[in-house]
Amino acid sequence: MARMRYVVGQGTPIVLSYQFPSWILGPIGRRSAPISITTTADIPVMLSIREWFTELVLVVTIGAESVARIHYNWRDNFIVGRKRYVVDGSQDEYERREFQRLVVGRRMTCSRSILEDIFNDHEMMVLHRVDLEMDLADRLQKQADRRYEAIAREVILVEDDDENMADAQICLVYILLVQICDDFVYVSRLISI
Repeated sequence: MARMRYVVGQGTPIVLSYQFPSWILGPIGRRSAPISITTTADIPVMLSIREWFTELVLVVTIGAESVARIHYNWRDNFIVGRKRYVVDGSQDEYERREFQRLVVGRRMTCSRSILEDIFNDHEMMVLHRVDLEMDLADRLQKQADRRYEAIAREVILVEDDDENMADAQICLVYILLVQICDDFVYVSRLISI
């Protein structure tokens, strides 16, 4: 039905979803994830709800990149080849390592038009999804690197016990700034020379 309405071929990825009116969703409103229509059995449910709530919003997402982004935002699990990748927070240690192997490591740069010539829409959707997951892994790694970035500063303190400074003692103080979630923790170490 949606494919005919929007003149979309059978090979083009499409996601149908709906969202309740904002007055039902409460304080989070439109920021809540829409409910996806995954099977034919979901359509009568959506239509029966539509009878009660005329403001029900039907969301039609079309195209490999857009559908990949929807599934990425919903944190749906996905399949590449024969491997299933779990990203919904329920993965075990093995699945976590497999996912890390997918998103971390050497990258290949290629023209998008070349990829679109080689792969069909469903395969392009998988490529877009992996690209989004790789971008997320990069951002998380940069945040982790910045969080524990240390800045060393050397401060020389001269302590004098007498007026002539004959027995001057030089101390080095190293101050280490560690940024943890936008707060700074100061750690200092006093070294006598």
